[in-house]
Amino acid sequence: IAGWAGEKAEEWAATDPASALKQTWLNDHLAQLDMVLDKARDAYDIIDLHLYRDPETIPARIDYFRARMKSLGYPTPKPMWVTETGGPDTRWPYGDFTTKPVDLAFYELSPEVRQAEVVKRFVLSLSAGAERVFWFQLGATRAPQGIWDGMALVWGERRNPAFATYALTVEKLKGYDAIQRLNLGTGVSAFQFRRPVGDTYVLWA
Repeated sequence: IAGWAGEKAEEWAATDPASALKQTWLNDHLAQLDMVLDKARDAYDIIDLHLYRDPETIPARIDYFRARMKSLGYPTPKPMWVTETGGPDTRWPYGDFTTKPVDLAFYELSPEVRQAEVVKRFVLSLSAGAERVFWFQLGATRAPQGIWDGMALVWGERRNPAFATYALTVEKLKGYDAIQRLNLGTGVSAFQFRRPVGDTYVLWA
């Protein structure tokens, strides 16, 4: 089962005049997801999530599926895998996903922005309970010409700075057996990954 749902229609309503149409679509989409979660629960092994947009929304979107499984009486929740995530995603919060041209300033973002996206998406997905996380995409055969090329860590034979961040993130989180979110005050996100070889702490503000 695949889905990106868990967003709330009122979030669109605050920013988009076409929100009534989108709310109808969202309600239909969530109803279909509920039908699959309920009636086809024995026909799949994992919930496959594609999580783009603002990385800070990732925990709520994973929690949505966990809550739905609980409400539908799952004795044990299905494992959740994030099989696609990547960024920065300039479609959010700038407008319509299907008709608005991609902001070409996307390609002028600083290396630090790209690197932060890698760390946030992995840490927020894993800390919310995802068992696997896959970056989309690892490599593109050409220089960026669209949003998906732009998310790649390698363009042709050229590695962008986020490639090294990806490698370091995987190395430092490898083998963790528990994650704790730490309270270090307002505006600070902090996580402790417990590992047999020594804990890893991840923070941003």
